[in-house]
Order: sequence, then structure tokens, then C-alpha cells
Amino acid sequence: MLFNIHIVTGSRLKEYGGGVETWLDYFLYNLLQANVNVSIYYVESSGSNLLNKYKNNSNIKLYSSLVDNSKNKSISFVKKTLSHLKKNVKDGDICVLIGSIIAGALTVPLRMIYKNNIRICIWIRELALNANTKGKKRILYPLFYLEEKINMKLSDRIFTNGYDTFEYYKSKNKKLTDKIFAIPNAVDCKKYTGLNEIMRPDQFKVIYIARLIKERFYGVCQAMTLFYMKYPEYRGKVICEVWGEGDYVPTELPNNIVIKGPAKREIIPDILREANLYLCLFEEATHKTSGGGLSHSLLEAMASGKLCVCTNHPAVTQIINETNGIIVEPYGYEQIVNVLYDIVTSYFNGNYGHYRLISKNAELTAEKYSCETHMQKFYENMHGLGYSLQKSL
Repeated sequence: MLFNIHIVTGSRLKEYGGGVETWLDYFLYNLLQANVNVSIYYVESSGSNLLNKYKNNSNIKLYSSLVDNSKNKSISFVKKTLSHLKKNVKDGDICVLIGSIIAGALTVPLRMIYKNNIRICIWIRELALNANTKGKKRILYPLFYLEEKINMKLSDRIFTNGYDTFEYYKSKNKKLTDKIFAIPNAVDCKKYTGLNEIMRPDQFKVIYIARLIKERFYGVCQAMTLFYMKYPEYRGKVICEVWGEGDYVPTELPNNIVIKGPAKREIIPDILREANLYLCLFEEATHKTSGGGLSHSLLEAMASGKLCVCTNHPAVTQIINETNGIIVEPYGYEQIVNVLYDIVTSYFNGNYGHYRLISKNAELTAEKYSCETHMQKFYENMHGLGYSLQKSL
């Protein structure tokens, strides 16, 4: 029997987008190997699209909504997508809404139209309230808070992309804990495991792969700038490569911090192969402003056996500990610099065995977050709702 799954996202699904695109790339590839027909609803955009490779696949249908750049673009997306859904959704179908506020806004009209004859799953990719109420938008917090509460109450399942977001939403919705499940982000272990680290006698490469936003990139800039100031002898030997897109790029950075731009998905294994250390530094110790969820780039770095230096933050400590990485405190730039100095000195002196062991443990940890495990958790939840989804033989 073929089941119909409708996936809704407020993303433009650019070929080299962020976390949603990375997740959908492996989720969709694996889902289409099961007994399903899939319809995807997204925001239309120009340029290369993640879904172009599926245009000739008979088991997938694509519905894009052209949304203008007005202040009401989210409302416009919801209205146009609902129009598509009303034509396509039938009793017994599954609707997966990516996000608890934008796509999640479809929960109420879908429930009013189809009653309990369909299953609605909200898949939380970040802490939506924090992400959607920054700066001047803070005034919208009470409205979005109420909307999220209603959407989650009317849904059949709530999935989170990490154990940190899982614990957060459980603590905020204690009456709904029986339908909140963690399905952490995953990594294609076959693509990353076994990448041999390039050992250079005269160079050590640090990398950052993530969005260029203050909450994530500020700490990297501060730590690396202080490192080069304190240890000028390493200016020609330690290179920091920055991969990602975003608006936060300080104007005055040392020449050793090289902004490379967005990383195309297919070259990330090569980027990691060239690297010796991965930095993941949050500006804070809580989810006050950071989105949350298990980082794809952190998983990829771990799977490729990179030494990971990370901030003590819930998004990190759900997977990194003292055996498989190095944890530093937010704003503890002196501590971070001292850690980097010890690592780099050990590397150039040939006394790197301890750090190699940590890197190997990171690789072993990442194997527990494979795409296969990710899909199995999703299928188990669908079975709990009465749908026998399974990978086709």
C-alpha cells in the first residue's frame, strides 16, 4: 500500500541552503525508497533548487508558492499553500509541517477541514519563538507563543531535531509529552567516515562551517583574533577557513581568517579532509537566542574524525563530552586560546596522540546518528500512528 505524505516548509529550498535543506536532502532520498508518494510545498525562488533532481520522479510532486517581499509574506505563503493542500490532501494522508509557527500555522485550518481524518506532524527544526521574535519582532512574541501552543495541541506528533530541543519543548509543554519525540539530525556516515587527515609539517587548518550570524560566528572571530595576537609565531602556520553565508562579517579580521563563502554540499567532505580542527562556538550558554538542535556541520566534522572544540551549550553537549571533543565556556576566549595553543603545539611537536584518540571517539559517536537510524525513528513513529511505512525491497 502506498501512503501519501505532504511536506510543508517555508524555506526556498535553495540547492545549497541551510539546515532544512541539508535535512530534506537525505530525508527525502531515503523516504522515497519507502512505500510512499510525497508532495512538497515550499517558497518559490530563482536559481538552482534542491528539488530539481526529483522532477522526473513519479513518486514526488512539487508545489511552489510565489511570495512577494512584503511584510505579509508569511501570511501569503500560508494562504497559497493551503489552497494547494485543499486540492491534494485526502482522508488518511500524513501532513508534515516543518516548523511550529510559519508552516505550523496550517495546523488549525487543516484540522478544521479534515477533522481527525488526517495525521498532522510538526517537525521542529529550531526554537521557533526565539528565531522569529528577534529585535523589533519581539513585540510578536505573545502572538507566536499562543499560536505555537495551539498548533502543538492540535497536532498528532511533534518531532524535534535534537535532544536539546526535545527537552526544551517537553519542559514547556508538560501536558503534551506523550506526543513529543526526538528524531535528531543525521549524517551520511558513508560519505564522511574514513577521510584521512592531511598532516602538514608547516600548517594547521582550523575551519568553521555554519551560518555567519553573531550568535555563532562572533566567538570564532574573537578567539582566533586573540590567538594570533598572543602567539604571533603561528600567524603563518595556523589558518582559519570560514565557510557559510550570512550578514555578520566583521570588517577588520586578521589575514589568517579567510572567508570562503557558502560551501556546496558536495565539496564539504573535501573541506573536512583538508582540516585539522573544527570550531563550534556559541555566544551564550543557553537557548536564549540560539536556534537549537543538533548541528549538521558538527555531525559531519565528527563523522570525518575531526577534533572539535565547542562551547558548553545544550546544542553541543547533547553529543560532545570530554571523551569525544573539547568543551570550553562561552566568552572564555583566554581559555579557548590556551586550548588552541596546546593543540597546535602538540601537532607541530609530533605529540598529537591524545587528540587523535579524541577525534576517533568523535567518529564513533557520529555513527550512532546515521541516516538509517534517523529514518527508522521516523518509521517507528508512523507505525505508532497506524502507518506501516517501510523501506522497499
